[in-house]
Amino acid sequence: MRPGGHAHGQGVRRAGGAAAAPPARGQPPAARGRALRLGRRDREQRDRGLRALPAPQVHAGADHDGTRQGLPDGQRGRAQRRGRTQGPPGVVKTWSLQRSLIAIAFVVSLLAWGAGGALILGAAQRHSEDLHDVALRQTAKLLMGLSVHEIDELAGTNIEVRIANGKADTANTLGEDYRYQLWSRDGQLLLSNFGLPSAAAMARMGSPGYSWLQMDGELWRVYALVSADTGDELQLAERAATRGWFLHAVDWRLWLLGPASLLLVFAAGLLLVRRVLRPLRTLSDELDARAPGHREQLQLKDAPAELQPIVRAMNGLFVRMNDAMAREAQFTAMAAHELRTPLASLRVLAQNVAHAADARAREESVRDLVASVDRCAHLQEQLLTLARLDAPHDGEMAEEVNLTEVISDVVAQVAPEARAKGVAIACRSDAALLSGHSFGVQTLLRNLLSNALKYTPPGGRVELQVHSLGPDLRLMLDDSGSGIPPADRERMFERFERMHREQASGVGLGLSIVRSVVLAHGASIRLDDSPLGGLRVVVDFPGRRIDTGALEPAPEDTAPA
Repeated sequence: MRPGGHAHGQGVRRAGGAAAAPPARGQPPAARGRALRLGRRDREQRDRGLRALPAPQVHAGADHDGTRQGLPDGQRGRAQRRGRTQGPPGVVKTWSLQRSLIAIAFVVSLLAWGAGGALILGAAQRHSEDLHDVALRQTAKLLMGLSVHEIDELAGTNIEVRIANGKADTANTLGEDYRYQLWSRDGQLLLSNFGLPSAAAMARMGSPGYSWLQMDGELWRVYALVSADTGDELQLAERAATRGWFLHAVDWRLWLLGPASLLLVFAAGLLLVRRVLRPLRTLSDELDARAPGHREQLQLKDAPAELQPIVRAMNGLFVRMNDAMAREAQFTAMAAHELRTPLASLRVLAQNVAHAADARAREESVRDLVASVDRCAHLQEQLLTLARLDAPHDGEMAEEVNLTEVISDVVAQVAPEARAKGVAIACRSDAALLSGHSFGVQTLLRNLLSNALKYTPPGGRVELQVHSLGPDLRLMLDDSGSGIPPADRERMFERFERMHREQASGVGLGLSIVRSVVLAHGASIRLDDSPLGGLRVVVDFPGRRIDTGALEPAPEDTAPA
């Protein structure tokens, strides 16, 4: 019977037992399905780890309930488009590594050009000032000699040197960008070039050296030179505006070469980044060109060292995928092979029931048919359990599993079989909690106990022990059965492998399921010889013990009466 069949046979009911009214318009399908009840068979399957089929989900862009019928055509069209085009939540936006590298190179070049230009301009300004100061001093020395010679020539004649308006009208030999004046020892203005501002603006300094002077709204660089022979003082001033020609020449060249160098850096960076990222594009093209079943190793020539970890990771992924696909293909083939025999047996037994000669023969055929159906159901349950354990459990959180309670529940489940066979089950368990998954631990214990009971002869004994080893837990199961030869123990963990195929009634998935649970918990398992004469199974759970200190240990002996 498929899941939910019993519920459908009883119909849809209200809480009081009357027939349920049709669902109201606009009620979602999930709400309409809540009135269904699960039958006993469904609850049993749910307890074994199965779930009833979920109610059909409504597509985001559909309008099954007419909730958008009242919208205008334009709004309804937009709503439908939103339902079709809205992407899944949490989609990560992509970014371009090539653009990022080029942008970083451009910004770094721009900052370097700005800082370098500022340093160059500062150094050029200091060097230009030093050169102009040296030239100003040399000009002042030359002018001092000429001025003394000019005064001597005037003194040897009958021409009176007149100081008109505080200035001597002399030849303008230096141009308008230079001003000078010559003072005598006693503070008289002897000479000045044409257009010099008032004498008060360039008062006698009394000592040689450089200075800055503001005259008539302009800044001037002044150098004072005192003659050692006569004590006369010459002041030579240079307009500061004329000193910037060198800086202007350097400045415009920097501004011209700066953008050109940035464009050159951009072009070179673009070519370099494309060349560096070429192996990455080659890898992407090779992966895009692969067929779904093509999982061969990647072979990239001249791949950089930074790309080798990605290539190794991809090759490792392909190896794991090949192994997983090979295991799935083998499992599918084995499952099909194992199912073919019971299905053929069901067909033969059904024909025997149909062609039974008398009531006794029909009763025996029906009994054999029921047993064969039970074996098929057991095989189906084992396959579903194995599929559930093989599914990824990354999103599941570990929970606290009380081993004492789990052992009691599992022993209670297998107690009827042990009682019917006359096998005693003894349990010795320390008080401990296990950090893991309850379904997996129950499945592990149930399969281990079922295998032990299956291969233990009547009147035998099965012992289950759980010990705390610091942060670790150890589970040991001993039986007095026939055991497994050491050469065959590792093979018993493979799927559909079982001892004494002609006598065993199982399907060979018990230890495979146990190994899946062990791997899911990061544990280890091994098979040894038991002191009882049969097989000992040892499962170690490293770092899975939770310290509580208040749990009741399992009883010493829980042998079925």
